[in-house]
Amino acid sequence: MSIWRPFFRVLLFLIPLTAGAQASYPEIKETYIYGDPLFRQQQESLDRSQQILALLTSSPEEDSKREILLEKLMGELFFFSYKPSSEETIYATAADFSLSADTLASLNGLERAAYADRKDRLIIPSIPGLYIRKEGGTELDRRLRENHRNDPLVLPLVIIENGMKVEFLFYPNVIFTGAERLYFVSLPFRSPLDHYWEITSPYGYRTHPVTGEWEFHKGLDVRAPIGTPLYAAEKGVISETAELDNYGIIIILKHRGGYETRYAHLDEIYVKEGDSVERGFMIGRSGNTGISTGPHLHFEIRRNGETVDPVKLVSQGSR
Repeated sequence: MSIWRPFFRVLLFLIPLTAGAQASYPEIKETYIYGDPLFRQQQESLDRSQQILALLTSSPEEDSKREILLEKLMGELFFFSYKPSSEETIYATAADFSLSADTLASLNGLERAAYADRKDRLIIPSIPGLYIRKEGGTELDRRLRENHRNDPLVLPLVIIENGMKVEFLFYPNVIFTGAERLYFVSLPFRSPLDHYWEITSPYGYRTHPVTGEWEFHKGLDVRAPIGTPLYAAEKGVISETAELDNYGIIIILKHRGGYETRYAHLDEIYVKEGDSVERGFMIGRSGNTGISTGPHLHFEIRRNGETVDPVKLVSQGSR
């Protein structure tokens, strides 16, 4: 390793980086270089920053020259806002801006790829890398902080989030480690059962097994003998426990990101309203209560009040 690197690491922490403290971020309307001048600015600044970073890692060891290059790099760091379409994935947005999904996820506090569209707007930087919060944030933020990184170039930033100043450490051109990426791309919920699902009635329209009417099934039914242990699919807060005509004994668990999970037709419950539970905590046992043709678990996932197919969001067999 070059002898200047330890000194340079300290030097960066002493230089205030004001580019990240913009009071508000101009909005990029479209990702077309000839249609939106802000998008063109973001792309041109990205190109120049890559040239500067290449010089920083390959130029002769002259502290004065590196300070000049660092100032130039700071001058190329801009932030913009962008509103993705409802069909746009985090990966598509990142590709449009010539960035990695890692960059957008770390900067915008997106803990999992499956949560990525919960943001109305994204902050878009002009330099790729990892933007790591110095404190707070999500479980992914904690993992990023605790992973020791040997990258010599580290920039302290202050970035505005929801009108508040948030301190970051910025590692230019750095991406997730394998473990960090695995966490980010994994599905957000574990199975509420300890065995793989045998689905007896899937999510979607069906003929109701009791009434015979054609109607929408808001969750899925999984075979489970009476007394089968049930586990919280993700950490959250118990918002309701009740006995309802259709659902029988039910637990409703609220999660971050606007999600809630519902566990119905239960035999026993081990939690009460207001309890905070961790992922994998045993919350009850399956049963045959309510309108049911046999012992099973009715499992629902809702997001912002709308039902979602659990198969798309649950890692079966994952604890």
